[in-house]
Amino acid sequence: MESESPIEDADFQFHESGAITAAPGLIISITEYPCILFTGARFDGTDQPFEVGEHTGSSLDLPSGAIRSVFVGPGFQATLYTKPDFSGDSTVVHGNGYHVGQRLDAPVASLKVTPQVA
Repeated sequence: MESESPIEDADFQFHESGAITAAPGLIISITEYPCILFTGARFDGTDQPFEVGEHTGSSLDLPSGAIRSVFVGPGFQATLYTKPDFSGDSTVVHGNGYHVGQRLDAPVASLKVTPQVA
């Protein structure tokens, strides 16, 4: 019989934004923000939360080429653009969805966070 290890505080990282990320294989929980971008490919590193709305230019604290993962909460979607002012190539990430690593190798220079469209 296989024994499960107890979950410990060290299994989680608590971010200033209110996001909680977990070690691989554990649940990721987002508190009050519908979208959070991370510089690490496993929802780690520096993070920046976003409310519903359009975000570009000075509202993006993270360097556009440094974003490696994004989590979008249930009921929302985020459209990530490679250029400022919502232009260039785009990727839509739906609530309860996430993109990591190679999928986010393109820069994120602007984004729109909206209620999820059916």
